[in-house]
Amino acid sequence: MSPRVTGRAAFAIAMTLSALASAQERVTLADGTVMQGELVEKVPGDHVTIKLATGEVRTIRWSALAPQIQAPAVVVQNAPQTQGPVAHVTIDGDAPGIALMRVMGYGLVQYGSQVGAIANYQTVCLAPCQADVDSTAMYQIAGEGITPSSTFSVAPSPRGTHLHVHGGSLGARIGGVWLLVGGITFAVTGGILAGTFAAISSSDNDTTGWVVAGLVTAGAGLVMTALGIPLVTGSGTSVVTDDNVSVAKRAPKIRVVPGGFVF
Repeated sequence: MSPRVTGRAAFAIAMTLSALASAQERVTLADGTVMQGELVEKVPGDHVTIKLATGEVRTIRWSALAPQIQAPAVVVQNAPQTQGPVAHVTIDGDAPGIALMRVMGYGLVQYGSQVGAIANYQTVCLAPCQADVDSTAMYQIAGEGITPSSTFSVAPSPRGTHLHVHGGSLGARIGGVWLLVGGITFAVTGGILAGTFAAISSSDNDTTGWVVAGLVTAGAGLVMTALGIPLVTGSGTSVVTDDNVSVAKRAPKIRVVPGGFVF
């Protein structure tokens, strides 16, 4: 008896064959030309061959294609998982969501010509909590809405180490940065505006209004800057021991670098 093909099976086979036959490839050349047709062969880095609707088969060298946008390449190098002397640590904090994080490794993120650094973390425990940790590893305090602390280590102690965490507000830190950026921009722009129009002012060309506008803008910028500085410096996360020894500083200093400010 010959095999029987049901209507549903026949429909599925037809749809599959149709999809295979109509596999389309869309390519964009370096000059902006767009070509689309049935994919015949694709060898990344060398060439792509497509069959156009006219029946013509075209082979395009890979170098003739427009550059493709690629996702950022992430390379993370984890630290060796060696276990050193164990330190017992107890943590409490004044904000919800405070977590002790272990730094597992560092890596690089590359997007085009831009390169940035990232860190890989592992959550140890959520405060209030106790844990036995590797004293040779590096740790950080972080959490939702909490400004990350600087990294620190925990030394072994016969009676253990008790850490008291003051969680800084990440929202305040971000708001302070925006106030600083906007304030400095306003102050510089207003100063240039006032100085320029004051220099060209004369009896025939009264620019008093522009000078006043520049001074008001510069004044607003100075006020924004004055408000932003304490928000940034006061929103850090601090970690101290029972002996009031600072493990992670709360108020990082603001440093001026060629590219702007570092907090």
